[in-house]
Formats: sequence, C-alpha cells, structure tokens
Amino acid sequence: MSTPIKHLVTLLATMTCLGACGGDDPEPEVSTVQGRLTQEDAAKADTPAAESVVVSRVEADGSLTSIASAQVGAQGTYRVELPQQKLSGRQDVVIQAMDSAQARVSSVAISRDFTTDGVYTAAPMDRESDAEAQIIVLAKTSGSWCTHCTIPLYRVAVDATLAARLKNDAAHERAAASIATGFLAQQKMWEARAEQVSDAEREQARSALASAQLTLDAKLHASSSASASQSARASYASAQTSAYASIDKESSARAFTAYAQGVERSSEALDSSARAALLARAEMSRAVYVDAATRVAIEGKASPDYEQATRALLASLGASAQSDAMASADIKAAYKAWQASAKQELNAQFAAPTQLAVDGLLTSLDAANGVYFGVVAGVNGSGEAAAETLVQAQQAFHNAYRADANVTVLTATGVEQERAKTYLDARAHVAATAHSEP
Repeated sequence: MSTPIKHLVTLLATMTCLGACGGDDPEPEVSTVQGRLTQEDAAKADTPAAESVVVSRVEADGSLTSIASAQVGAQGTYRVELPQQKLSGRQDVVIQAMDSAQARVSSVAISRDFTTDGVYTAAPMDRESDAEAQIIVLAKTSGSWCTHCTIPLYRVAVDATLAARLKNDAAHERAAASIATGFLAQQKMWEARAEQVSDAEREQARSALASAQLTLDAKLHASSSASASQSARASYASAQTSAYASIDKESSARAFTAYAQGVERSSEALDSSARAALLARAEMSRAVYVDAATRVAIEGKASPDYEQATRALLASLGASAQSDAMASADIKAAYKAWQASAKQELNAQFAAPTQLAVDGLLTSLDAANGVYFGVVAGVNGSGEAAAETLVQAQQAFHNAYRADANVTVLTATGVEQERAKTYLDARAHVAATAHSEP
C-alpha cells in the first residue's frame, strides 16, 4: 500500500473512532429557568437597572451557592441554563437581578424538581417576590426553618402590602422571625394531631399548594395587564384553601389558629404598619379554617345572619391588612361580632333543655378560659419555646372543652356522642377568637 493511501486509511479510521468511540464531548445536561423583572421601580431615580441575573442554590443553612448566570434582555426578561450536575432532585433556588456593580436589584425564590431539558418559570420580580426571597433566606440562616416548611408555604405568608412596609434589613429579619414562630407553632399542632392527619395528607396539601403557585407564576409571567394579574391572584387565593380540602377541618382550624397566635405574639418588634399587614393576613387564614370547622357542627344550611357575619369578618380582616395602624383592636372587634352570630347559630342546633345543660358546662369552664388567655397573652417572644407554649395552651383549652364530663352530659340529653364532641370543638374555636388584645 502506498504511503498516501496508508495516510488516508489512518485518517478514516481515526474519524470513525472519534464518531463511534465518543471522542466528542457530550452535550451538557441542563434545565432552564425563565422570568422577567417588573417596572414598578423604574420611575425612581435611585433604582439602578438590572443587567444580569444570578441563580443560586439555597443551602440548609441559608447560604447561597451560585450555579449559573445570564444577561437581562432589553424587555427585562431572562433565561438561564442550569447545569444538572449542580442540582439534585427538588431544589430551592433564589434568582437575583444584579446591577452593573453586582448589587442586588430584586430577587425571587422558587422550589422545583429540576429535570434535564425542563423549562421552569419564576414569578415576575417585584417588591413582593424580593421580600419573600429575603425572608426565606433569613429563616434558613437563623435556624428557625421548620421541618414541614417549604418555599410555597412561606410565600403564602407574604403579600404585596407587607412587602411594601418592610423598609430595611432589620424589618425583614423581624418579619422572618415572626413568620417562623408561627410556622413552628403550626408544625407542633400538626404533630399533636397526628392521629387525625397523616403525613401523606399533609404532603398532599403541600403538593397542591406548590402546584397552585406553579400555575400562578406562569400566569403572572404571561400577564400583560393588571386585570389579568388580579384574576390570577384571585384564582390562587381559592386554590390555597382548596389545598387543605382533604384534611380534617378541626385539625386545620387548630393549625392555622396556632400559626396566627405565633405571629401575633412574636411580631411586637415590627412597626405598626408592617405588623398590621402581617397579623391581618395570618388572621384571615385562621378565620377561613375556623369558619370551616364551625360549619361542620351546623346541620343543614347556615342562616343568612351567620353568612353575613362571616363575610363581614373577612372584609374587616381585609381592611385591617391595608391599614397603616396596629390592627389588633380592629381584628378583635370583627371577631367579637362574628362570635355572637356563631354562638347563636350553634345554639340553634340544639333543643332548649340541651342548651341549658351546655350553658352550665361552659360557664364552669370560665376558669380554664382565664388560664388559657393568660398564657397566650404572656407569650411575647419568638422561637420554638414560644411556639411550644402556645400549642400547649391551645391543647389544654380544647381538652377542657371536650372533657369527658361535658360529652357525657350532652349525650345524656339526647345528643349523639360524636356530634357532642363536634359541637364542643366548634364552641371552643369560637371562644378562642376572643384572645387577641390591642
């Protein structure tokens, strides 16, 4: 064989081996996250323009590990490819928009199960998303991130009103501590109700909430008008409640009461306007689930008076969330009006002789009420100890209402035992809404 032909054969063999033997580097496995920045701060002269975005993993201790970056487009949009080798299963990430000096302009937090070639959409960056991301990182940094906590759960706790009222890093830290105390108390209540609510049911609720936020983020990203965004948020608000539909109503009421109490008793360091927004939002969730638990004790359709009182309560809580003043007094007044209607509604479910027996039993529990309210009012700190105290007080309170003697007397007057327990639970929830003090 001549030398030129030998060279040709060698070249062909080499090329064949390169193709068949994998000599070329394989395409990197990536997933993609996309989003956009809003223009809400564009009119402010002191707001620098975002030039790039940095995507970071949120570690267990709250530290951020950068994994990818990209430039921001002319319309404020971004699209970042994330190397799969830097992600593992479900991952919490924070996306930060940076200016030319690499200072943060805004941010957003998401939690996704990143897979190769997947495309994931983040909510538009704005004040609300930035406050959410900061509070999530601070909760993890402080070590107060509870075992059942998730990014979707924390995002529910923060809205645009609260975000606008958190003026500095210290305010974000106080809000994060208060929200964390609320979630710690809620977790302890879920644990105390383990016989009524399984881990699978709680996981189902968390998954439903996460799914609702995926839908919300996609709609907000695609939204081109304020009305479209409002519609997306209205649908999301309904989905939040529906996420817990399969969970025992009594357990949900206790869990969200524990959260609201934890927030109220650990938020005194916040200024009045920020506390008003945070507290009213927590009480709004509580009211929804306490109302649901109360309706379990109502046979048939609730009366128009009760329906009106419930709507008025929720409207008052919504107004309190927008107030610049401390909201406790307004919340207490709203609950007081609802209490009167709820008691009347529950009383109407029972015959007069039975009601006389019930009134006697409830009167005998005044001492237990006093102890409960005293314990709750005395908790003015944050952290796990405060959460534990609140839950223990609530458990003792409900146990007093559902004492065997109470159920026995009700049953003796002709009330089926389980219905007697449900009634007493409902009365306990109604009584507990009086605990807020200005």
